[in-house]
Amino acid sequence: MWKKVDYIIFYGVFFQSVRMITGSFSVIYVMSRGLSLSDIAFLKSIQAAVILFSDIPLSYMADRFSRKVSICLSAVFAAIWLSLMVYATTFFSFAVAEILNATSISLSGGAFIAYLIDQRDLKEKESIKDKISHYHQYQFFFMGVSAFLGAAFTEVDSSLLWAVSAMLMSVVFLLSVYLPDDKRSVKKSDSSYLLKGIINAFIECITKDYLTVKILLKQKSFLKQIIFILAISMLNYQIIIQYWQPFSLSGYDHFPKQGIFYGSLFMVILFVQSLASFLAKKMINRTAKIVGNMIVASSVIVNFIGLFFLKELLLFGVILIFMGNRMCVLSLQSSFHSFISNDLRSTLDSFISTFVRILLLLVFPVVGLVLQNYGWSVIIFLFLINVLLVYKLIIED
Repeated sequence: MWKKVDYIIFYGVFFQSVRMITGSFSVIYVMSRGLSLSDIAFLKSIQAAVILFSDIPLSYMADRFSRKVSICLSAVFAAIWLSLMVYATTFFSFAVAEILNATSISLSGGAFIAYLIDQRDLKEKESIKDKISHYHQYQFFFMGVSAFLGAAFTEVDSSLLWAVSAMLMSVVFLLSVYLPDDKRSVKKSDSSYLLKGIINAFIECITKDYLTVKILLKQKSFLKQIIFILAISMLNYQIIIQYWQPFSLSGYDHFPKQGIFYGSLFMVILFVQSLASFLAKKMINRTAKIVGNMIVASSVIVNFIGLFFLKELLLFGVILIFMGNRMCVLSLQSSFHSFISNDLRSTLDSFISTFVRILLLLVFPVVGLVLQNYGWSVIIFLFLINVLLVYKLIIED
């Protein structure tokens, strides 16, 4: 018989899997509705802005009132987002859908893991880390399977799968009703107190980030380099995760309409990132950084040849980007955490996360416009810069 925490894990995996059904061809689908690369960049900037400004207040409300309710509402917003994607044909309609999607992410992002930890059996010997790892183990596996199966039975310009996903997300919402109630006591308060709490949460976050910046300015220049290069690597990952679909097929006159092609490629991309994580754990940190950077450098060469001479190589080049970038990010994160003290770890992590979101908000529109005007060689240039920055860090390490 299932324990409560097992049902929560099942629910979380099901929720993320339904979200991922259309994930392997979502950008191609939006482009088939007439939007350009720069339009997609602006959409992702809108998403980054909504998450940046809604994450704190929505997480605060989940902590203050009910994490379960926040998780339920996340499914509602996701179902509406998927429904709007069926009928969206203009930039405005896609922007509204993206706002709802970002709100769904914010509602569940801060609440779900905390809710899962709250519901664990304290008598069990399994640690918090083990419980979270257990959840992510199933989450990423079934997200990959879901993306493949979803794409295998449709064409990328069809809205049918979005409609199916919306219906399945409605089922997810019904399942969320049966999630166990919050274990901890929920404090009741009036709306004025809630608003005051949200404002205080914003002030506390800004204060922490300000103090964090002051601390960083006093640290060794090597630590500041690590933080800067880590942020650039994470930013480049966000760029390629949005554009890998059209980029990998940019040498062809027409994008394939068969969804199974994108689903298969996305499965491989997920698997090589998993492999990169496994290899990074087996290597010492500096070796992982060197190997990861060599893979990214190889991807730059392969993508250059693919873009200008042999278009079939772009598929392989994209896979190399994801593998190498994952190893570099993991090794950079490890280097970063080796420099900081335990009492500042959460604050500094929060600072980097906020810093990357601000970069996304500012950089995505620029990248979209540059791509529109100068072509896909911009992607190669971005990762070449990444290679040079990491190489400089390796030399100084």
